[in-house]
Amino acid sequence: EPGYYEASPLHDGRRVLMSITTQGTEQDYSGTGMNGDMSRLLHPLEQAFRFIGYEVLTPFIAYHVGEKTPPQIQQLFAEYRHRLKNIIAI
Repeated sequence: EPGYYEASPLHDGRRVLMSITTQGTEQDYSGTGMNGDMSRLLHPLEQAFRFIGYEVLTPFIAYHVGEKTPPQIQQLFAEYRHRLKNIIAI
């Protein structure tokens, strides 16, 4: 039997997508990186959203954005647009 938050009609069918940019590299956010594993950093936020009944989608993460060239930034935008279109189509 679902609890109060899970049964709330307020969040029926709601999904959350975290979109994150970092100055650090993907390696910096790995299990051996200086900032720690990104999935462990996001876990408390994901759990909070699940607690109140949201479906948590895989986050969109753009690493090392300050060092990207304009074409690389445009590629990130294209990937993000594609991701959003796929989510909306679901």
